[in-house]
Amino acid sequence: YRFRGLWNIYKSAEDHVTQFMLNAKSLAPDAHLVYMNSHDICEDKYKDGWSVAVRNIRKDPMTVAETCAAWLRKEYDVKKRFAIEACLAGTFTSDGVQNINARIEGAIAAAIKKFNIDKVGCVDAFAITKGRCEETIDGRHYQKRVPQELHSLAMVLRQLNKRSS
Repeated sequence: YRFRGLWNIYKSAEDHVTQFMLNAKSLAPDAHLVYMNSHDICEDKYKDGWSVAVRNIRKDPMTVAETCAAWLRKEYDVKKRFAIEACLAGTFTSDGVQNINARIEGAIAAAIKKFNIDKVGCVDAFAITKGRCEETIDGRHYQKRVPQELHSLAMVLRQLNKRSS
């Protein structure tokens, strides 16, 4: 059960982001906040158990979700409908990453509005890595894209600096 603690983080990701944004605003009101979303996932590069899981998800996502939901219900007493939705949306696949990125970005947008934060930028690692399966060994890490990510960070910081001048 190495994923046991991850459920609590996953289910309340928006709360964690909101709390972080509030803390950042309180502790460093003039700070520039930059986040990087998750890389795209190239499922075809997965090996061993991960490749089997992806094959099963592609073949019959509902059966996989029901198995996952049964575990969540047993371990965390999660309501069945919520567990099924989380298991369908929270896969370690390209679709799953897009789902969590959207949740995080929605929480950031809400926190920006709620706490009146105006110096927030994003390094869009998903866009940087989308469709670049040839550049990853394990399907998740894109070492050849690190310079582009750093360049994107520099550009985001430059834009934020211009806004605050």
